[in-house]
Amino acid sequence: MQKSGDPARFRRPGRRWLVLLGCVAALWWGGRVPAQFVDFSLAASASPDSVSPGEAVFYSLFITNISGVTLPQIIVTNQPSGPAELVGATNSFGGFITNSDTGLIFTFGPMAYGQVARLTMSLRPQTSGSFTNEFTVFTLGRTNMTTNLVTQVGFPVADLAIGLTNASTGIFTNDLTTIGLFVTNLGPSAATGVVLTNWLPSAFQLVSVTPPDAATDFSDGALTWPIGTLAAGANTRLLVAVRSPQAGNFQLTAAVGGGGDDPNPTNNVATSTLPISAFISGGLAATVLAQQINPQTGLLEMRVLLTNQLAAPVPAVRLAAAGLPAGVWLYNAAGTNAGSAYVLYNFALTGQSGVELTLEFYTLEREPLSDYTLTPLGVTPIDLSTASTNGMAVTKQLMTPNGFLIEFAANIGRTYTIIYQDGPGTNTWLTVQPSVVAPATRVQWIDRGPPKTRSAPLSVGQRVYRVLEMP
Repeated sequence: MQKSGDPARFRRPGRRWLVLLGCVAALWWGGRVPAQFVDFSLAASASPDSVSPGEAVFYSLFITNISGVTLPQIIVTNQPSGPAELVGATNSFGGFITNSDTGLIFTFGPMAYGQVARLTMSLRPQTSGSFTNEFTVFTLGRTNMTTNLVTQVGFPVADLAIGLTNASTGIFTNDLTTIGLFVTNLGPSAATGVVLTNWLPSAFQLVSVTPPDAATDFSDGALTWPIGTLAAGANTRLLVAVRSPQAGNFQLTAAVGGGGDDPNPTNNVATSTLPISAFISGGLAATVLAQQINPQTGLLEMRVLLTNQLAAPVPAVRLAAAGLPAGVWLYNAAGTNAGSAYVLYNFALTGQSGVELTLEFYTLEREPLSDYTLTPLGVTPIDLSTASTNGMAVTKQLMTPNGFLIEFAANIGRTYTIIYQDGPGTNTWLTVQPSVVAPATRVQWIDRGPPKTRSAPLSVGQRVYRVLEMP
């Protein structure tokens, strides 16, 4: 007979007793494993940390049974804090995946001690803000573990800005002129879904865009260009060539937008006025005096007497050459109008007076032209003065039988504007018409007077030249 306090009463029970105690405990808990046996390790992650609305968030959960016993069934639920589109879900352990009103339900088991289940799911949050996805693990009727994964959902913040440039003067009906559209992303994030829109007046004819491979669409007066993604700090441009058969002051509008949040919408729209003038008709005549090949330049030079037969002065004159043979073009043209190139005499022609112009033609035939038409039209002058006089000085200048020659160093393919001053004491610098595109590393240019310059150069000391390299 054992006495109270006999040490034998505290001996560790045998294995048979452990099983019996386990059964009693199971009955005591209504068939459930005690809480101290229900234990997991849970590793959970969401990627990426931030997305735009509609972009997918990938969730990954690793659930390990570290309870010490086999668990007959595990249930994992998720509950997102806002509307989201389910992309997909997987469970490496098997079981069932069902969809409820609040989220997915993963059901699997039995799960032995030490086993691991990998659960994945992907959602697309539909609204911006802080998006929380709550995962909860249940087993044997009780909540075991809950974790919250938070993702920031918001549009990228990018300050898009647009600039619009066009000629402010000197554009006439049917002139080909260019509208410049410049888009910049001022950051801080990359801008996605960027679209440029340029509204053209109904009188305008769209001729071309540069770059020519830009995927633009022109419909109902709106020219749209889906730029796509524009990195922070990046910029791009679209040059739009147009012409109008009507005169007037035309309003130009361009806008840029993207798929992100723009902190400064005031610079998303640009406006400008493009003035288009009508020609001054009547009283002008053009008479060809001579044609000859200049052996120094290889160009066909045509001397033309331009006269104003009326008493009233004409502010300035364009002389257009139309109907030229194939392969012949006006080399010193200042522009084109309705497909015909023209030179510009940008100075007043008083009544009953005339001025001699030299037209330069490129022709492989090297023969005088016979099939062509010269049409003089009165125009308002453009401003040929220049604010920049910091151009490089010419390296050579001398009088020749064909005019006053200057020479300067150049970069092939770059455009150079030549400016001149009639005498060192004159404050006004004027630009030559037209500018020169460098064909070589050294360029020679000959001043024959009108229409390139105001008058024929008289001597070396009376006309000073500088050269500006254009951006």
